This record gives sequence, structure tokens and C-alpha cells, in this order.
Amino acid sequence: MSITLAEKVPTSTLDPYTDQALLNPSPLYRELREIGPVVWLEKYGMFALTRYDVVVKALRDWEAFPSSFGVMMNDDMNQILRGNTLCSDGDAHHRLRRVVIRPITPAALTSLREEVEREAEAVVDRLCGKGQFCATRELATHLPVTIVSSAIGLPEEGRERMMEWSIGLFNCIGPMNDRARNAMPVLSEMMHYARTHAVPGKLKPGSWAEAIHHAAAAGEVPSEAVPVLMIDYMGPSLDTTIFGISSGVWLFANYPDQWNLVRHDPSLIPLQSTRSCGWKRRFRVSRATWRVTIIWTASRCRKARARSFSMALPIAIRGSSRILIALTSGATMRGVTWHSVPDRTCALA
Repeated sequence: MSITLAEKVPTSTLDPYTDQALLNPSPLYRELREIGPVVWLEKYGMFALTRYDVVVKALRDWEAFPSSFGVMMNDDMNQILRGNTLCSDGDAHHRLRRVVIRPITPAALTSLREEVEREAEAVVDRLCGKGQFCATRELATHLPVTIVSSAIGLPEEGRERMMEWSIGLFNCIGPMNDRARNAMPVLSEMMHYARTHAVPGKLKPGSWAEAIHHAAAAGEVPSEAVPVLMIDYMGPSLDTTIFGISSGVWLFANYPDQWNLVRHDPSLIPLQSTRSCGWKRRFRVSRATWRVTIIWTASRCRKARARSFSMALPIAIRGSSRILIALTSGATMRGVTWHSVPDRTCALA
């Protein structure tokens, strides 16, 4: 297949998935942005989208860049998770999302308010009494593991493994390197649990997970999709919350003036939460990587070839290969070469 257009795109030997890149990604992301808005990563045979405008155009065009063929960088994971909300498009995606999001809308979560506040006050009192503590391990993980696991309605047996499952899930989303291979047994354990324990009769009555089974019985979602829809609750429900709290603590420790703003004006807390999830990526472990790197595929090459992105840069697709690594969030929104606003201006003030 001709790759004439692809050959016009700048190439790079940089690897966003080394341990060094995961621990400190900003220099590598900056270098990729400076190379161009679209960069061919030789190691993986994929295009990396490095700038905001290009990323937005790709993410909004699901027909050219569908998720239904899998959004991970290895086919093993694409096969395992095919059929969940992440790996779906168009009307199918909306049907699945309506079911998954139903119990976690702001109105639906009102019933958890008292329980969350009670647990939050208890853990803060306990940790403040210690004087020193690990913000990630002792603070950020507490509410997700306790409140979320209960709301999902999983049986007590195995529920304590949710944190390990979440870590394993995100470790498997990248290329099939040692990190992914070592995590595959953990992922297999999670999928087995979803099929054998997250089932009617074992789930907490009225729970999020039970609602998915009810939706399948009512024909809202395919019955075969139920196990992978459980993964939408069992993995990502922990990751974002844990990262947001951890990142928020780090940011406030380094920018005490921002902490003082929130202390004196609690109405800023929602804005702080959003900024914590999308700004500094200091509390980075491998499972958090995919909050700043989203993988998209494009097997429908004929459609993608007809598209063009910002700067009038056409993109050709090499066969049916995975094509796009969209470096989003902190990677593109903090660009110093394309964005005139300095980092510090994104404070709460």
C-alpha cells in the first residue's frame, strides 16, 4: 500500500513508554510538539498527535478514527475489552454510556453524600493525627476503594483486589512490553471475577453492577457486553479519583497561595478538582499514563486518507495498523511553543 503521504510526516525514535518517560513525560512531550503536530513514531509504527487543535479534530471525528476496533496499543487488550463504552462509537456508544452513567449522575449520587462526608471526615481526622502520611497510599486511595467498591455492589470476596485490578488494567493498555505482559495475569483475574462473581445473586441489591444486569435483561445493552461494562466501574472509577486527590495535594504543597484561595473560598473546589486532573502529572505511575495518552485506531483507512488536519497536513494510513497516539491533556494543553499563556497563569486565580 502506498505510504507517500505518510512519508511526508516527520519521524521520531522517541519512546513515550519508557520508565523515564512515564516518570517525567514533559520533556519528551515538548520535544514531540516541537517536531510537528503529527509525528510518526518509528518504534511503534504509529502517528502521534502532539498539539491541541489536531487532537481535538481527531477525537471529534469517530467515523474516521473509530474506537470500536479497540483503543489500546496491543491486540490482546483490544479483544478483551471490545464492546465496552471505551471501545464503541456512535449510537452503540451512547446506548452503553446511558446505562453505565445512570447511577453516577449528580442527582443519583446524592444518596451517597452522607456516607462520603462521614468517611472523608474520618480519614482526614485520622491522618492529621499522624502528622505525616503518604497522600497517595493513605489519603487518595481510601474513598475510592471503600465507597466505590460498595456502590458498585461487588461481593466482599475479591473486592479487596480492586486496586490491583485498576493498576493492571492501565498497565495493559500500552504496547505489549514487559509492563503489559506482567500485568496480563492480573487482568485475566479481573475478567474472571466479572464473569463469575459480578453476577445476579452475588451482587448487592440496588447496586450499580446489578443495574447493568437489569439493563441487559430489558434489552438496553447486549448480554454479552455485561462483563466488560463492569470493567467501566472496576478500573477507571479508581484511577481518576486517586490521581486527582494525589495531584491536588502535590499542587497545593507547591503553590500554597492557591491553597489559601481554596481555604477562604470553598466555591473554588470544583475548579481545583478539574485543574488537578488536567495539569501537573507528578503522581505518575504506569496506571496514570493513560490519563494523558489516549490511543485511537483507524482501520477504516480509506476514510482517514481523505481527512486533513490543522496546518493542512494530510495523513495517510499504513495498512490497517494502529495509527494515532493522541497526547492529550497535560501533553498538549501545556505546550510552550504553540500556546502563549505561561504555565503559571492557569492557577485558580
